[in-house]
Amino acid sequence: EALLRTLPERGDLVLLDRMDHASLIDGATAGSARFRRYDRSDRSRLERLLAREGPRRRYIVTESVFSMDGDTPDLARLVELKRRHDAILILDEAHAIGCLGPTGAGLAEAAGLLDEIDIVVAPLGKALAASGAIVAGPRVVIDYLVNRARAFIYTTAPPPAHCAAVLAAMDIVQTEPERRHRLARNTERLRGRLAEMGLSAPGRMHIVPILLGSADRAVKISRDLLDRGYFVAAIRPPTVPPGTARLRVSVQADHTDDQIDGLCDALHKIVREEGCAGSL
Repeated sequence: EALLRTLPERGDLVLLDRMDHASLIDGATAGSARFRRYDRSDRSRLERLLAREGPRRRYIVTESVFSMDGDTPDLARLVELKRRHDAILILDEAHAIGCLGPTGAGLAEAAGLLDEIDIVVAPLGKALAASGAIVAGPRVVIDYLVNRARAFIYTTAPPPAHCAAVLAAMDIVQTEPERRHRLARNTERLRGRLAEMGLSAPGRMHIVPILLGSADRAVKISRDLLDRGYFVAAIRPPTVPPGTARLRVSVQADHTDDQIDGLCDALHKIVREEGCAGSL
């Protein structure tokens, strides 16, 4: 909110991916700039919105790893569009920082495009196991936020111990790349097992949505998994569109092969029992 409520001003246009997190949407709506949403599957809509005359400045705002779908935007195309239309590209690396890139800086680093991103937002509550967030960008932008962002000015500063914990986590991220390698391997193992079971798990990242359709089915299977010792949240409308309720698996580097296989075996048994009950 501190960024999107403060930086875009009246007369500007903020363009958000339709699947951006609610916090990004809330930040944009709290500001004075106009905002529009685009569907990244419609490659022409974003370009049409950027080409409109009128706005003083144009902002493109996207997540790097979408929190409910486990997929990523076409970052190279967004960079090309922001160059062509002189827009400002803001990338939220909440689910990618610590998990992707040679030093764990996120998707932009992994894609070799970090220098092309104007402003990076890095919430600290995922891989870094902390709270709060980092905003990284040109010095003039940071100075402006420090002096104008109400959400930054009128709040309590994080305690020194918290800042030390964040720095320690960043040190681990940078010096222990084997954690990212294990995360990638675990993700591949889980997605491979789900594919063998014939379950729909779109995307390719460590957030793995298992599409089940109805909300009731997702909740029931989630509870059945919990009874077997596996906590997998059921995500349902209004968080996701109707008819796309799902289980959301967050793969971790420290998950073992036995844990991943055990989850898949339990899920396979539940789905099989569900099918048998439905045929009675």
